[in-house]
Amino acid sequence: MEFDILNRSLETELTHENRSKPLILFLFFGLIGVFLIPIIGNSDSILAFVLIVTVIGIVVKFSSAGKSESEIINKNLIGKLYVNIDPFYLKDDIGNVLLDNTFKGKVILKYEGYNTEIEGWGRNPNIYFGTKNRILIKGSNFERSFFIYLEGTVGKNKFFKLSEILINSGIKVEEYTRGERTYLSKKLNYTEIQELKK
Repeated sequence: MEFDILNRSLETELTHENRSKPLILFLFFGLIGVFLIPIIGNSDSILAFVLIVTVIGIVVKFSSAGKSESEIINKNLIGKLYVNIDPFYLKDDIGNVLLDNTFKGKVILKYEGYNTEIEGWGRNPNIYFGTKNRILIKGSNFERSFFIYLEGTVGKNKFFKLSEILINSGIKVEEYTRGERTYLSKKLNYTEIQELKK
């Protein structure tokens, strides 16, 4: 099993509101120009306007507004984490073993959504891009944190399978789903938690 590592969360960069601002600015100046050029009729003013719109167009092209979501995500992928089940270990793509069944610290898994996951209905549903999920490894003398990219329900299932593998390997795990404490992807009541601890 493997996970893609990102250099940071990309949720704000990928939201359509933030990506569409330069494009709206470009269209706004274009429309103003369409109405003002016949009124002004001066060739120097037209040349200045064309130059301004061209500069704005270049900014739009090279900003994140001109890139697809997959281009932005792929540009920020920095490596992989590999999980082996028997014997258990978690290593990076260089070969460094980050965790094995002798690990004495804890692992915190934070699930925030997979790419294209939609939560809620109506005019303002939450749309996730799968870039805000985290694995934090806290040992006695070190701490490592990884942003994990999850694509689709397969990625979500792998993420929660990791929780199960860690627990079965005797590693202390804290799991959170969108800020709420969960156990193997489920929100449990007190009695269910006590039953799970047995």
